[in-house]
Amino acid sequence: MRYWVFGLVVLVALGGCGGEDGEDGENGDDTPFVGSGTVHGAFDGVHKALALERRETFAGLLGDTEIAATFDETADAFIGRLRNEASEAVCDVQVAVVLDPGMGSETALDVPQIAGLRVGERSGFELQADGTSFSQWTVQVDTYACASAPADGAAGEGSDGGGEGAGEHGGSGGEGGGEHGAGGEHGAGGEGSEGGGEGGGESGEEANPSIPITEPYAGENAGQTFDFAYHTATGLFRGTVENTSTGLICDSRTEIHLGTATGVVEMGPTIPQHLAPGDVLYVVMYLYPDEPPPDTYILHPEASPCP
Repeated sequence: MRYWVFGLVVLVALGGCGGEDGEDGENGDDTPFVGSGTVHGAFDGVHKALALERRETFAGLLGDTEIAATFDETADAFIGRLRNEASEAVCDVQVAVVLDPGMGSETALDVPQIAGLRVGERSGFELQADGTSFSQWTVQVDTYACASAPADGAAGEGSDGGGEGAGEHGGSGGEGGGEHGAGGEHGAGGEGSEGGGEGGGESGEEANPSIPITEPYAGENAGQTFDFAYHTATGLFRGTVENTSTGLICDSRTEIHLGTATGVVEMGPTIPQHLAPGDVLYVVMYLYPDEPPPDTYILHPEASPCP
């Protein structure tokens, strides 16, 4: 099916993304990103998450791509971020947000093709909806193997470029926030806090996933109340994050760490958002089915000091 493609697109390359022309730029390696035309990994076609409600914010792993996105009602735009989690560079990265998927009149908002991403490299995007009416949406991504690519680490292997892809509308995380915002890697709460946030510093150790996957979680952390559950049939976590404090919470974001047979898989964080007292975020997190099924999990809430 052919989609109607429209909308103003703002693409923010984070961590030295190769750019649309495939040139690597000022990073000491002039090797261009050149796609091979072969779908990366063992995946067939475009990876789609399940349909999301308009109000839901999304974060998850689609194949070897970590992606997060949310619809900002005030800006009338989708704010998003993706990161290459593969063990090698990927090329010809294609990302789209599809409005009202499966309803017979899908509309796709396409991010301009990204020439390539090194290992751990990320890119942020903003897609204007231009007033289009929709009730559901989904995000899809396709990556291809590279025939050539700059060496990993030429711009700093795994560099994040200092942003969550939140832009000016997603809270103050923005370009200066770092992977987990201004509050450090685990900025939500102190060690051992109920919500699973296990450190207030920049490099605290990750807690082991300890909640059985069949058990829902409800708890509070640093003024935020969390209510999450895993749905085995769909591979989805669905939950809410509510500001139950009397003050503003800045750059609220959530990770979920999953325990699987092959190790710990991290999903998220979600796009950072400010929460006024009483505000609720509706969160969906998704693990592509090719991953080993999780046995345990732990919630990892984060926030940053307000200016």
